Amino acid sequence: MSTGHQFSAAAFRRQEADANPDVVAVNCKAMTDAIRDIYAQDMTNVIFGDLYRRAYSLVIHKRGEELYSAVEAAMASEVQALAGSLAAAGPSGQSFLRELLATWRRHTAAVSAIRDIVMYMDRTFVPATGRTPVRELGLGLWRDGVVRSDTIRLRLVEAVRPEKARQEEDGVVDVPGSGDLVPGVTEMLTELGADVCCEVMDAPTVSS
Repeated sequence: MSTGHQFSAAAFRRQEADANPDVVAVNCKAMTDAIRDIYAQDMTNVIFGDLYRRAYSLVIHKRGEELYSAVEAAMASEVQALAGSLAAAGPSGQSFLRELLATWRRHTAAVSAIRDIVMYMDRTFVPATGRTPVRELGLGLWRDGVVRSDTIRLRLVEAVRPEKARQEEDGVVDVPGSGDLVPGVTEMLTELGADVCCEVMDAPTVSS
């Protein structure tokens, strides 16, 4: 009997500790740090089991709002950094498309890892509060922060439209592997939405 009381008391103290504002802040920071490392492709300190437990604890202790806000802000910051890097990149044409697709794959891999960590939040807190699921959040951040960025959108249109026209007209592929670029970009844009695909593929180039 006393053992049961001791167990209950220990569990209660653990629950109190997990709900403590300082512990909540620490757990949210751990999520933010992990997202930064995931985007940097540095998994040295990313321990998925521990991070999942932290996220689960935040949700069951009614701190899903803080967790979601931390995840959303961290993802937005990382996408902004990726967009800045792409905007400042020197290559154009096929080289730009390759860099864009490589960065897109890096982003989608990061979003997949983040979804694994906050799976419980995605399945419970998100539908209960009408928030955007993590996968869709990632797509929206990429759509608005990268593809619809004025600088990147212009370079994307200028790179992909002539490439698409050239391949459709005479099947010429100037660089080995460049034949995968247009399908890759089309797949990315389609995943972001049919309207986004039309915005790029049907947009006139500056030269036209």
